[in-house]
Amino acid sequence: MPGQFAEVVSFRPDGRELALALPGAGVPLVVVDVATRKVVLARKGQHGIDWSRDGAWLAISTGERVLIYGLDRSEPVYALPVRAAALAWR
Repeated sequence: MPGQFAEVVSFRPDGRELALALPGAGVPLVVVDVATRKVVLARKGQHGIDWSRDGAWLAISTGERVLIYGLDRSEPVYALPVRAAALAWR
């Protein structure tokens, strides 16, 4: 039986990117461009992730704050001082 691939496998709503998080809180997260297979975002830790409905935004909880990334995944657009173990857009 093969090992677990990732704890979280989450496609951007339009299918253009894929977020993969390894098992456990505070562990590595990568976001991959599906067409090019290139990593567009890599973080050392995450406690929860979620895409906005339109796929333009990606929220990542670090445990101490929530980082919001826009379509340019190089730097967060917002850093909210909120502790969160899970995230969900409304």
